[in-house]
Amino acid sequence: MSDVLDQSYEQGQAKRPMFLQVLCILTFVSCGLTFISSIYGLLTAEQNERTLKMMMRMQQNSEVPELVSGMQDGLSKIMEWTTTSHYLALGNVFICLAGALLMWRLKKPGYFIYIFGQVLPFISLVGMYSAVQDIPILGFTMVIGGIIAAIFAVAFIIMYGLNVKHMR
Repeated sequence: MSDVLDQSYEQGQAKRPMFLQVLCILTFVSCGLTFISSIYGLLTAEQNERTLKMMMRMQQNSEVPELVSGMQDGLSKIMEWTTTSHYLALGNVFICLAGALLMWRLKKPGYFIYIFGQVLPFISLVGMYSAVQDIPILGFTMVIGGIIAAIFAVAFIIMYGLNVKHMR
């Protein structure tokens, strides 16, 4: 009896492609990990700031004070942008999650919501780069990280785009 009900239920709805299922599950996992990471970052931000200030005080006694003073300005900007970045990441999680849930239900607006959610983190990236551009290794690392993040964002947007034809 339940087989008959299951078949009639499945016939009434469009079948979700396996590729779309895999993409949505990957997005759900990614959103969960980003959520946990951002909450942890916000909860430990104060401790990280205290540790950073202690390290800067210890380095003031070093033999290269001009290098340390330049780094102090950059590091304080990094701390400000790190907190902002965590809040933006939380917003990004909810936007991408909403888009993925809609696409899971085969709703086309979910694709456009997801695109917006993928573009949002790059605002944070530009702000972080402006804070670290004077610190050579951090600026370079930020650029490389941004390029890798952009590659994944574009790849997922394209892969979801291949499934838009199955959505209504």
